[in-house]
Amino acid sequence: MISKDIVLQTIVIPKEQCEYKELYYRLKGLGTINDGCLILQKKAILSTLTYMNSFDSWAWNKYTGIDRWKLALSVLGRFVLRLYHWEDGKKIVIEKEIIAKSRESVSIDFKQLQNSNLIFFEIEALETTYVYKAEYRAEITNREVEPVHLSLLICTYKRKKELKKSLAVFNNSKFLDKNSPYYGGASLRIIDNASELPIIQKEFIKLYHNPNTGGSGGFTRGIIESRKDESTYGISHVVFMDDDAVVEEESFYRLYALLSLLKPCYQNEVVAGRMFDLNKGYMQYTASEVWNKGDIRHVGFKRDMRKIKELSWMNRSLGQYSGWWFACYPMSFVREETPLPFFLHCDDVEYGLRHGGTPIVLNGIQVWHETYENRRTPFISYYDTRNTMIVNTIYYQYQSEDEILIKWYLNLIYAWRGKEYYKMYPSLIALKDYLKGREHFMMEASKKEGLSLPPSIGMTIAIFMGVVQFPIFRYKLRKAFLSYKEINKNI
Repeated sequence: MISKDIVLQTIVIPKEQCEYKELYYRLKGLGTINDGCLILQKKAILSTLTYMNSFDSWAWNKYTGIDRWKLALSVLGRFVLRLYHWEDGKKIVIEKEIIAKSRESVSIDFKQLQNSNLIFFEIEALETTYVYKAEYRAEITNREVEPVHLSLLICTYKRKKELKKSLAVFNNSKFLDKNSPYYGGASLRIIDNASELPIIQKEFIKLYHNPNTGGSGGFTRGIIESRKDESTYGISHVVFMDDDAVVEEESFYRLYALLSLLKPCYQNEVVAGRMFDLNKGYMQYTASEVWNKGDIRHVGFKRDMRKIKELSWMNRSLGQYSGWWFACYPMSFVREETPLPFFLHCDDVEYGLRHGGTPIVLNGIQVWHETYENRRTPFISYYDTRNTMIVNTIYYQYQSEDEILIKWYLNLIYAWRGKEYYKMYPSLIALKDYLKGREHFMMEASKKEGLSLPPSIGMTIAIFMGVVQFPIFRYKLRKAFLSYKEINKNI
């Protein structure tokens, strides 16, 4: 039986100093970075007890069943290597002095420890030491490895600058390196809803023009193209990604390793990519999501992941679904299911609730993205209001149709009291469109226009129409409510 090493996790050292380096490493003493190589001066101590670079043996064991690993280093210098596990404080597992007079490979085997999850290492330089590379690996047999090919989907609309960054990450990735074990393990499909970018038809990168059918329509096109290419590429999973999300290459490699080793009982689950705040790069905004009738609960909300206290449980708190800033679905689900035409907002919610599983989270699989607080507009308010009502109806979150009107009026009052007047007119239009029912919703795939009014005018119209048209709203509500429930029976 042939066995080989599989890289589970590569230690990520930024190519240069960054303002939130404690996400990656901790350093006492003097050290510099030269193109990803960390150079430690004598007496400096490097620690990997961090969000990005600690190894969660509990999570890897839970999802893959593997309980024996090794730490592999490429180093030069004289230093003491200490391997620790974290259990209400650091506890040493192995300590070893190493002398590498030229660049050498060093490895240490270790196994799952009882009541332990975080594994990390420290290097104390006894003289100038160069850390070129470090990896956590597992030795496994070929028959234990599932073939993986990721179809990466990006839906874009007039964001050339942001898309250029995403393209650069993929173009520089190991998925296009013929000498890498990752070669051919992923392909990128870009759906251009503005139809303004040059069409691309390369082997592993494709760009399609598409009408502006919003995120849900764009991702649906990506799903259709992935289905067409499934047998050609051996597509096993589809990753939904925002065009303005910033991602580390390592996130893809960890995802690839995790998927290739999953236990059978987890092979149909979604893997959620965390969202970190783009403006506060150290801040986890969410690990995954809980719908809660539209009052969304962000798992691990606003956690400073530089802090050691946040690490022990970072992979144990689970949600209901993953946002499409980065969400990986098995092809077995995507092959049969397409998003509903929400245009934008709640398409990821409904798709995740329909899947019905519990998303897997793993440190190092994440993106940096602008948070919701910075994306408040009348346009967004319309879709938030309308689509929340539709999702809650489909999934029986409302006890009766009366609850819809009660919550709508309460939200109108909250917007008025909070002086968020820009929300009020879009909320009125959202309710009126909800009342048009399922058939109108399923056929409506275009962008909603004319939602921006001067706040005082929009507020006046919303309040006046809300009062005057109450009997009409109440009359239409029952029929619309029942029509949306029919969607649940058909999906």
